[in-house]
Amino acid sequence: MAGGKFLKIPLGMIQKVIEACRVNAQGFLDDARMIISKGRFGHAYVVVQLAIEELGKIVLLKERRAEAAKRAGVWKCTYTMVPLSHPKV
Repeated sequence: MAGGKFLKIPLGMIQKVIEACRVNAQGFLDDARMIISKGRFGHAYVVVQLAIEELGKIVLLKERRAEAAKRAGVWKCTYTMVPLSHPKV
């Protein structure tokens, strides 16, 4: 996201954010299963897309963590949807 806003996340907090994304993804998949059981496949598809987005955040965060391990303790993330206000963070 060229020219976009950046989030600074301390290196020590990345694992908590990854776990929050994992919990969110699992919740979306659980919701999708429930929606499928009601025969609402189109709605379930949308919820599965949200789970995929959460999994994508995990990939990005792990890549950034690996890059950050080579540098200092804080990194810049161009992905502004990281759920920093998640209750488990």
